[in-house]
Order: sequence, then C-alpha cells, then structure tokens
Amino acid sequence: MTILKIYFDFKSPESYLAFHQTQKISLPDSTQIEWKPFLTKNKKIPLTKEFETKGETHIRIREEHKKFVNLKYSKILNVPMVYPEENIQTDLALAVTSLFKKETEAYMTLAFDCYWRENLNLNNHEVLENILAKTSLDINLLDLSLIHISEPTRRTPIS
Repeated sequence: MTILKIYFDFKSPESYLAFHQTQKISLPDSTQIEWKPFLTKNKKIPLTKEFETKGETHIRIREEHKKFVNLKYSKILNVPMVYPEENIQTDLALAVTSLFKKETEAYMTLAFDCYWRENLNLNNHEVLENILAKTSLDINLLDLSLIHISEPTRRTPIS
C-alpha cells in the first residue's frame, strides 16, 4: 500500500486550498492519504510605514502578494476564503487531529471552514466541541488533546 503523507496547519492558507483540491483527487485503492498536523507561524501583513527600510517594504509586499495570490486561487477554485484580521491559533485543533486513529475528513473540513470562512478560534474549547459534535468522533479527544498540547511547543510534526 502506498501512503501519501500531507502536512497541514488549519491556519495555513495554502493548506486550506490544497485540502479542498486533495478531496477531488481520485486515488487508486492501493493509496491512502495520511494527514500530518504541523504547526506553522502566522505572518500578519505589516502596515505601511511612512519611512520603511527596504527589508520592511520587501516583507510587506511579499505578504500582500501571497494573500492576493491565495484569494485569487480561492475564487478560481470556488472555495470561500476570508483572511482573519487577528492572529488566531490552531494548536488545540491540530492536537485533536493528531489523536485520530484514522484521518477524518469531516472534522478537517469543518475545522478548515471554521477558520477560513468564519475566522473562529480553533484554540477555543467550545468551538472544537461544536466541531466534534458534528462528526462521529469521540468528544473525549478534546480532553486528551489538552494534555497533548501542554507539552513544550515543537517545530516538528505532531504525531
């Protein structure tokens, strides 16, 4: 059996767009997708300053362009996407995902939609309870994931 490992973070716009495209791929029965949660760093688009260094201008323009490209592709792919105005984290939602015995597309779809369509905080216990209640997953995963994320933060995939 072939395993296709896909690393994602719910707050990554590229992960959001790729997730929806991955759902459309017809894979052979001998291929299985393994979703691997991975913490990424949010980069907020800096505000324009009256006097910017070349480096500050470069960072601002690069982040503005990335947002422009992602929103362009979301329209082309017909996948609604609203960038959050504040920095919203996803650690708790990722920790829940890491506890799945098998990947659950329903949970991932709801979590991505909560973040990218409604800009909900995926570190909020109530938000995740509502997501889990809409799936066949055990609500106790949320309590287990709280233990999981209390460990020191890592820069490696959660598994």
